Amino acid sequence: MKITKELLTVIKTATKFCGKDNLRPMMTGVHFSAKDGKISVVATDAHILFWWKEKQPSLKCRDYSFTLPMDVIKSLKEGDTIIATNEEDPNVLINGKVVKKLEWYYDEKRKLILSRRYPDYRAVIPSNDPNSLYFEFEDDVKHVVDRIKGCSNSTSKLIDWFLSENRMTAEDLDFEAKASIRMDFKGSFPDTFHCRFRSDKLITTFCLKGEVRMDFSTKHRAFVLHKEWMDGELIRLIMPCFIED
Repeated sequence: MKITKELLTVIKTATKFCGKDNLRPMMTGVHFSAKDGKISVVATDAHILFWWKEKQPSLKCRDYSFTLPMDVIKSLKEGDTIIATNEEDPNVLINGKVVKKLEWYYDEKRKLILSRRYPDYRAVIPSNDPNSLYFEFEDDVKHVVDRIKGCSNSTSKLIDWFLSENRMTAEDLDFEAKASIRMDFKGSFPDTFHCRFRSDKLITTFCLKGEVRMDFSTKHRAFVLHKEWMDGELIRLIMPCFIED
């Protein structure tokens, strides 16, 4: 696997979504895999998922997967070559030199065996969502969130999204400040649909410019975002906050 300028940008972006919890050591690194010659790069902190995958095969090799720790990731540069020696438990070589990868180990202090297996991120992605929205992030979402988030509660940072009315609203805990802005979308969604997000998580999830497709089904399931980016498809998940009926 050759580290091109585009792939290096993908990897560096993925590091922003890695976890910092030492009880989940696999999530503190960036996960790489190859299937049918297509590279995937994954990072998650268990709240937001970052998944980039190639659209066209760039490799001629057997399938493999491994997770590299942050100190190895930070040392990567354009032109480096990463080689995985086998499928089941690959040794990872960068420019011919074996580097460490995240594996299981025994935590003597907590008396725990921490697994090297990366979370099954594919299992949490909803399929066959009936609703889709298309919008430009900078113009349709970030602009609105930046204008109304000052009225949301300083602790919860919650904003309400009324999709059926193309409206986003923020209101403080004492109901003394409120902001509501209409938005323009194209796509299909129910006649009445109300969901709630943390403004900071919403901005972090949508951190790229350009058109985004958001698929969803109910207000309690993950919203899946798709974007064409760096000769591949970028997929991100964001969980709405629970709303009582």
